[in-house]
Amino acid sequence: MLDSLSAGLPLLIAPQAADHFYNASRVVAAGAGRCLHHADLTPASVSRELDLLLRDARYRDAAATIAAEIAAMPSAADALPALTALADQV
Repeated sequence: MLDSLSAGLPLLIAPQAADHFYNASRVVAAGAGRCLHHADLTPASVSRELDLLLRDARYRDAAATIAAEIAAMPSAADALPALTALADQV
């Protein structure tokens, strides 16, 4: 999910277990994708949802916004000194 979003790609998510449902809800709420639950997963529904994702620029725009946010995040190497300083305070 994060790899796709970091590339600015909208998602069609079919959650299966664990945190998939929560993550799917967050992507949908951000406008960066659509979700199909197992009971609704058919070739026709996938085709319809993909068509919406490809035709509606709002999904691409939302995914691009998230990609920019991810790109602006500090790297793990940049964050390490701050994390080490916090750990030293404990």
